[in-house]
Amino acid sequence: MRRQILLAAVLSFAASLSSYAQDRAAIPLPADKSANIVVLDYRGGYGPERKNQAPRLTIQADGNATVVDPMGELPTRKYKLSGAEVQDLLREIVSEENFFKIDHAEISRAIEEEERKAGVSRSVFDATTTVIRIKTADREQELRFNDLGGWANRYPTIQPLQQLSNVKKRLERLIEELRPGVRELIATALNAGNEAMKREHPSLSPLTLNDFRFTGGEVTGTNTTQFVRILADRSTLLAIVTRSPGMPPQVTIKIEPAIRYCYGEGDARKCFFP
Repeated sequence: MRRQILLAAVLSFAASLSSYAQDRAAIPLPADKSANIVVLDYRGGYGPERKNQAPRLTIQADGNATVVDPMGELPTRKYKLSGAEVQDLLREIVSEENFFKIDHAEISRAIEEEERKAGVSRSVFDATTTVIRIKTADREQELRFNDLGGWANRYPTIQPLQQLSNVKKRLERLIEELRPGVRELIATALNAGNEAMKREHPSLSPLTLNDFRFTGGEVTGTNTTQFVRILADRSTLLAIVTRSPGMPPQVTIKIEPAIRYCYGEGDARKCFFP
């Protein structure tokens, strides 16, 4: 009996290892090492004329990455990602967020259904369109979504919309992390923010890298890192971490209530979030 139990345990452990190995299996890349496998860009929207038409972020199969300032005020930056870094990024996008399964039409239908329930229809003018293109050896997809952040904030329960928003936020964070020292800076800020969360809002789940919004200031001087999350009641959690040389991080956490518009009377009264 003991031998049978031991054998079952070994087989279960082997199955777990096999499942983990599949999850960590390398995502096949194009044979052409100069092929663009990750592209992030923003098109249209109200604002000054764009000076540089190249995508905001481009990553090639060989790990070469290019970051462009569309306004032409900052020089184009070049980086080199390791093979492991490329694979980790693609696993997040392709495996965790299921990028190739995201369907723009499905998201549009889900939004229409939510608006039907709320009895209100929204239109967006002069917003930027997010463009994300991912290419592997055997699959490729480009998704374009106008006012992606706005729609994702309005409808947190539409899963594919949140997945697409998460991919956008991951690539935006990568642009920040490519600068020397910023990855460590974000990690330190996240830890400080969560220590404050434990004290001030113990009932809320910890901040994650997915809540990261931006880091401002110089790496060698005073800098500010922000984390933002839309909570279940549509209120906004904002954590601001300020760090100065030789000083412990200073954390400010705010929760801003959601704005809600209502119209009608009695049973016909309807409310919606802008």
